[in-house]
Amino acid sequence: MRVRQDDYFSIATGRWYQVGIFSTPQGQCVSFFDITKHKQLEEQLYQREQQFATLVEHLPDVIFRLDKQLRHIYISPAIEHITGVASKNWIGKTGREMGLPSDICDIFEALCQEAIATGKEQHMEFFHQGRWQRSRIFAELASNGSVHFLTGITEDITERKYRQLNATFLSDLTTEFSRLSSQKEILQIAGMRMRQYFNVSSLTCAIVNEAANEFTVVYDSNQQNPISVFKPQRLSDYVNGNFLREIKAGQVIVVNDVAVDPRTAAYPESFPPYPVRAFVLASCVDNNGQVNFVLSMQHSEPYIWRSDEINLMRELTVRIYPQLERVRAEQALRESEERYRSLFEAIAQGVELCELVRDEKQAVIDISILQVNATGEIDGILYY
Repeated sequence: MRVRQDDYFSIATGRWYQVGIFSTPQGQCVSFFDITKHKQLEEQLYQREQQFATLVEHLPDVIFRLDKQLRHIYISPAIEHITGVASKNWIGKTGREMGLPSDICDIFEALCQEAIATGKEQHMEFFHQGRWQRSRIFAELASNGSVHFLTGITEDITERKYRQLNATFLSDLTTEFSRLSSQKEILQIAGMRMRQYFNVSSLTCAIVNEAANEFTVVYDSNQQNPISVFKPQRLSDYVNGNFLREIKAGQVIVVNDVAVDPRTAAYPESFPPYPVRAFVLASCVDNNGQVNFVLSMQHSEPYIWRSDEINLMRELTVRIYPQLERVRAEQALRESEERYRSLFEAIAQGVELCELVRDEKQAVIDISILQVNATGEIDGILYY
């Protein structure tokens, strides 16, 4: 009969022993078993578990483990930062029981059942409480190959998701611009698409002539804006020196609340006529450091602009202005050609435009007629 059994560490040998004391008819018997390797394995396992626990509990991602009824066996502390509910309150409950939105739970539960049925990884993306999340679900297999538990990780992909969405929006808008042939079309399409995408209350575009201290609003979706569209305004009446220096430096001006920001709070008279409480403004600056175009989006309530919105605003500004310049140059060329054609046709004498044809040695060997005005065609005279 075993009376006692303990583990001891021998300082003399540096090894672990399991010591057992047994009673026998002849008396007590003592046994020694060297369990050093077993103890070392236990210590390694303990250290790994501690490292894993430390890592998991300090990750911003949510790590979870579910039984086959989708109840939480474990969930990392990060869940409290997302939902405001401590991780201990999730144990033994499903996400649906914890009040997660039913549309998210419907998809999540279906994917969990798919993971149980197939043993394959599943994933989903969803938008919750103003953030984009991505959940990955893995099946834990028992020794017989059946699914025993589900393990998962939910990570915040908001920044990545917005970058993807912004890149798609920018690409689609640029493609749409290439099919437009007037400044009015470009401004209307840009204004409509940007207001829908950013969900802002208004949007304004202006051409700036800094040397003349003037700017002209060429698009404004805000009907309450007292600044007239297509009527030159004095730049210094609306922009102070510090503000202009920031714009000229190529910085995007970000104001989350005009009543609080020191750059705007000192000029309350500039904002009451129309509801603007937050705005972001980006500019195009030429090689001489002169501002030539500004684009601004506004919210009617205080708003904290996201970094991806600010970056996208900068990208849109440097793409919209060249498109406006492109169609302006094309229109100017068409008008110039029309004036030239009218003048050419109005000349009373017959006129021909010709091109000299040269050989390899650049000697003139022929003349090619490019254009003949109406009088020349009537006269049928060739002037060579």
